[in-house]
Amino acid sequence: MNRIKRKGRGWVFTPQDFVDLASRSNVDVILYRLVQDGDIRRIQRGLYDFPKIDARLGILSPDVKGIAQAVAR
Repeated sequence: MNRIKRKGRGWVFTPQDFVDLASRSNVDVILYRLVQDGDIRRIQRGLYDFPKIDARLGILSPDVKGIAQAVAR
């Protein structure tokens, strides 16, 4: 969660962004738990974000440009 928080709200990422920290299966389990706890959001299979929150609108939609960059990595 530290890496996610450092990147900031709105960051879109894949499990591949964390394989330097743990095995892919461990990363998948950790991301699953973070989604279940409501810390991050699963956009689609293999694609997650740390959602931006607006005081008036609530949780905002993922950034399309961020999604494209995450898929391209």
